[in-house]
Amino acid sequence: MPPGTNPARPAPHDVRRGTGTRTRTTLATCKVCETARHVRHTEDAQDRTRARQNTHKTEARATAPPAGQDRERPTDRTGQHRPGRADRPGRTGRDRDRQAANATRTTRTKGSPLYEGVVQDLIDELGRLPGVGPKSAQRIAFHILQAEPADVRRLAQALLEVKAKVRFCSVCGNVAQEEQCGICRDARRDLAVICVVEEPKDVVAIERTREFRGRYHVLGGAISPIEGVGPDDLRIRELLARLADGTVTELILATDPNLEGEATATYLARMIKPMGLKVTRLASGLPVGGDLEYADEVTLGRAFEGRRLLDV
Repeated sequence: MPPGTNPARPAPHDVRRGTGTRTRTTLATCKVCETARHVRHTEDAQDRTRARQNTHKTEARATAPPAGQDRERPTDRTGQHRPGRADRPGRTGRDRDRQAANATRTTRTKGSPLYEGVVQDLIDELGRLPGVGPKSAQRIAFHILQAEPADVRRLAQALLEVKAKVRFCSVCGNVAQEEQCGICRDARRDLAVICVVEEPKDVVAIERTREFRGRYHVLGGAISPIEGVGPDDLRIRELLARLADGTVTELILATDPNLEGEATATYLARMIKPMGLKVTRLASGLPVGGDLEYADEVTLGRAFEGRRLLDV
């Protein structure tokens, strides 16, 4: 027995690289041999894993279909086609690439701006405007950068002046530069008829028809419980004050033909009809140049309700 060995415990083995022979060794060297053996076993396991992966890749290349042919579709136990992720509607490879690109774009926030400094600030402020998306905001910003300094100064001056000088008419709520708008100051307008609209832009739309010669009343919106807009948030009290003197005989409700506009028109009609006034609503029907087959049920039904005699 070699000196320094424990007779009660057999000495561990030393696995030599590339040989596989086993020799007895001393107890001090045994600790090093234990580490070397563990490393060798780990390397052997990794080599076997790489060999299996290479074998699988070689078999996959050998069984792959030629270019231009579809791969074999996976089947279940019954032999029927099992729909995979690529077979799901709307989940083609191009759709997945587009979704990944969109996810990458959505991660870009103000913390990671696309442009530096004031350029990105200008794009962000333009993007807050209604109807202006990120692409439109970027185009407007670069148009401003490429414009002449005089043009940019005129634009900035116009923005400052419209905020400082333009106000809302004290009578109807339309935009004006004086205490009253031009329509309310016009003595040729019919005082007995008032057309109720939601926004000042609706006044411009009706004026382009040249069919109405009365006056207007702008509510400043429509009743919308979802957005938290109630009757007290609109200019309904001002409308009732205009109707109190008895000059007005007809009230035309020209709110938008949507859920909020219909709710506002119904609320006003129930409130004003007991006052003995004539309350009318703009007709809803088929647009000029439209086809019956593309009209929805509500529009077509209102067209039947609002039918009139044909004068020839």
